[in-house]
Amino acid sequence: MDMKDCTRWLVALGLVGAMGLSTLTRAYAGSEGRRNTAIVLGAAALYELTKGKTTNALVIGAGTWYAYDRYKDAKDDEANRNASGRNRFNFSRIEDGDSRALAARNAR
Repeated sequence: MDMKDCTRWLVALGLVGAMGLSTLTRAYAGSEGRRNTAIVLGAAALYELTKGKTTNALVIGAGTWYAYDRYKDAKDDEANRNASGRNRFNFSRIEDGDSRALAARNAR
């Protein structure tokens, strides 16, 4: 392959990639996924540190801190959403044994 063919392939791959990325929608990341990300990044930072690559360890460590901060925010949001009496599907929460709330709900 000459340079002209290589350039054509790169442009074609770039266009296909751009079209694929344009169809993506934003996915909901729960707190469990954020926690797992923070754990994996922390392990990677420790691995880089044991190998003596301190710059990589510092950069990954900063990513770990950011991922943990996002995890903590997601947990707080979930706690606030649950404390307000609404869950993810916007159903009102009725505790077991709360017959008045159940009766009021059935009366609607």
